[in-house]
Amino acid sequence: MRIIILLILISCGKHEEPKYVDIKDKDGDQLLNHEEESIQKYIAHIDELKKVSGVLSFIEKEQQEILVSNEFSIKDKILNDMTVDERFLPNESHLLDGEKLKIQTKKFILLTKPFYQMELHFSHDSDSVNELILKTNEGEMILGKWEEEMSFQLSKENLSGILNGEFFLILRKNLTSDKIQSIKKKTYKLHLISKKQTKIMYISKELETEAIKHSLGIYETSPYVEQHLLLNKDLSESPQWFIKELKNGDKFLVNISPKELSEKLKSHFVQKKHHLLRLNGQSASHVQLSNPKNSKVYLKILSADQTFRTFKEIQRNIKHGHGGGGGAHGNGPERFTCTHFMRVIENETQQIPTIDYLIKNINEVELIENMTIFQGSHHSGNEWILNFVKTPENMSFSLNQLKTDSYVLTGEYHNSCSFLPNRERESSTFSNLEGKLSIEIESFVEKIL
Repeated sequence: MRIIILLILISCGKHEEPKYVDIKDKDGDQLLNHEEESIQKYIAHIDELKKVSGVLSFIEKEQQEILVSNEFSIKDKILNDMTVDERFLPNESHLLDGEKLKIQTKKFILLTKPFYQMELHFSHDSDSVNELILKTNEGEMILGKWEEEMSFQLSKENLSGILNGEFFLILRKNLTSDKIQSIKKKTYKLHLISKKQTKIMYISKELETEAIKHSLGIYETSPYVEQHLLLNKDLSESPQWFIKELKNGDKFLVNISPKELSEKLKSHFVQKKHHLLRLNGQSASHVQLSNPKNSKVYLKILSADQTFRTFKEIQRNIKHGHGGGGGAHGNGPERFTCTHFMRVIENETQQIPTIDYLIKNINEVELIENMTIFQGSHHSGNEWILNFVKTPENMSFSLNQLKTDSYVLTGEYHNSCSFLPNRERESSTFSNLEGKLSIEIESFVEKIL
């Protein structure tokens, strides 16, 4: 029997182990790796949600009809999310912004009933989906399977949230909750704008930035530097690739001109010019900002000018008269000469103060402690940028008053005629060694969303 079994094994040929098949799912789209080719196993497959539009209606005293649509500019969305501070980006439970039905009305509707019967009629050319979902701050609730004509009930609170943009109606196509969570767990969000396509993709965390750039044929990129784009006026109008990565791993790869990207970034800031001035050692103007608390504030020093004085002493011999109706400087019968000892400003020399000097002369110490200084560039030279964080509401600051020992008595400081009344003496005042300090500033105050 053993001989027979051995012969059978020999006749069957060489034994081979079954080939290894990687059945893992790198991108979480629930398509196994061996079911997808090359780069596609790293890019989550999500069915595109095309155009959807319709009319949402309910009765409040009379029939209320509101147009709804999922149409939006994906380019504007990507550029907005790229240029806004990431602390304002919501942690969305959905994957596609095209899932949101946006309300296309601005009229105010006073809701008086606790519940409303809603009718939602979609246009015939709308893309078919699977289900309609209500998204609130507490989570998601399925309102029903999608049909061209749908009926459902909403509470006053939920309808109000939809009308004011706090809550959303969401359309979902071939996406289960498990699939959404799987994709979110295994991927990062890539926002792409190129000459050929503008889209948002979910890329496996196993595929690093350089690999995805190579797969897209992108070999040279510039980092997204907010300060440079916001504050530099000499920006090119020629498109180039910019890359930005968020703290959560999401990325932006955008082909755009620096000038266009800068204009989008500036839309998130209020821009204004200020003049900070100190005359004769005394603060003569201040900077007042209308900024929300903890907003980012950039101050760009456009120019700074400072003058310093030198003094000289002179003597003036002046004839004075008493009696006879002549009076001081007159031709009265009693005349005598007094020597007036004077100190006058000889000249004022101009110089450009250093950034260290300017900072030391700002009178708000707490602001200075929460400030970063960096240097920008301009065709006419370098510019200094002050970046403030942990800002108080409505920042205000001015220049310090200069110390008393920096003043010099000018005008008449002595007279040879001690009996001469004050009205016949030359006037005197205290003049500071610094004539003026003038600073032109441009502020960029972040809008709080």
